[in-house]
Amino acid sequence: MKVILDLCLNHCGSTTIAKQMIDQAYNLEVYGVKFQYYDVNSLNPESGFNVNYYAKNHLKKEELIHLMQYAKSLDLKTGITLFTNGFPINDSSVDFFKIGSGEAHKIEIYEKLKNKKVFISNGLTPTETIIDNCDKVGLTNKIIFDCISKYPCAISEYRYKHSLATNAGLSLHLSPKDGLNNIDFLLLYRYVEFHYTLSKDLKTKDINVSWTFDDVKELSNGLKDYKERWIW
Repeated sequence: MKVILDLCLNHCGSTTIAKQMIDQAYNLEVYGVKFQYYDVNSLNPESGFNVNYYAKNHLKKEELIHLMQYAKSLDLKTGITLFTNGFPINDSSVDFFKIGSGEAHKIEIYEKLKNKKVFISNGLTPTETIIDNCDKVGLTNKIIFDCISKYPCAISEYRYKHSLATNAGLSLHLSPKDGLNNIDFLLLYRYVEFHYTLSKDLKTKDINVSWTFDDVKELSNGLKDYKERWIW
C-alpha cells in the first residue's frame, strides 16, 4: 500500500509550513505528497468557491513547483490536483496529476492529461464515465480512486462502493480514528491518499478528515501487523 499525503490547503498559503509538511512526509517514509492548484482569479463563486478563503490559503504555481522540486530531492513522489487552468502541465516537478471527482466528467481535462500519469476520483462521477472518458482520448496510464465526497463519511459507504468496482486507489475521507480502525479495508487498495496537517487546531475546510504525524505513524505501526501484504 502506497500512502500519499494530500497537503490540500492545510499549509495556509505558507511555503514554510508546506516545507515542514514535506519534511514530515519524508520522515514518515510515505510514497508521496500531493498539492492543489487554484488560480484564484478564475474561481467562480457561483460554483461554490469561497474566493476569499482560497485567496488567503492558496500557493502560487511558482511556489508549488519549488516545493515539489524540494520533495523530489527527498525521493518523494509529487502530484497535483488542478482545480483551475494555468499550471504548466509539462513541468518536470510533477510525477502524477489528480482529477477530482467534481471535474472527472469533463472530457477536456482528460485530453490535456492523456500522456501523463493520472489519478482520478469517482466520488461525484461514476466509474463508468471515467473509463469512457479515458478510452475516448487514449489515456491509459491511470488509476481510479474510490471516493466518497463527504467530509467525514462512514466506512460503510466506502465498503459499498468498493463492492461495485475494484479500483486500485482510495481517496480517504474517514476521520483518522475510523481509518485506523479499518486498516483491513485500506489494504484492499494499492494507493491510499488522505489529507495531512501539522496541527488539528487549524480552521481549514478539510481539517475534520486530516491526519497528523502521529496518526500516520500509528497507521504505519498498524500496517506492520500485516507484513505479508505491506508495502510502505
